[in-house]
Amino acid sequence: WGGASYSSPGGVWNQFLKWNNGKGKGKDNKKKIDPSRTIWVGNIPAETKFQELKGHVELSGVQPLWAEVYSGKGAGTGAIGFKTDTEAQEAVMVLNGTVFKSVTLQFDTWERQKKQ
Repeated sequence: WGGASYSSPGGVWNQFLKWNNGKGKGKDNKKKIDPSRTIWVGNIPAETKFQELKGHVELSGVQPLWAEVYSGKGAGTGAIGFKTDTEAQEAVMVLNGTVFKSVTLQFDTWERQKKQ
């Protein structure tokens, strides 16, 4: 019928002849961060890729599950995830103060310490 498309304010008729109500445009791929198994990294040099940060951690004998380097408002910081909370705590002790690209990195727990 002339290629007419049908739509309404509540949704769109898709190619499979179903109303999708504007849903299904992809999932939010943000990782759910478990604070007890994640550590914060500070003083990361600009233009550092997550693979480089993860590689630095692995060279220290620690095995992270993932690493992330933030840009924009969080530039210069990142996060590293571990399998257990014990591994994360040990990583902070081993990695804090290590030198990466001629810069001393800071490592700390993900959760902020409560003020006393």
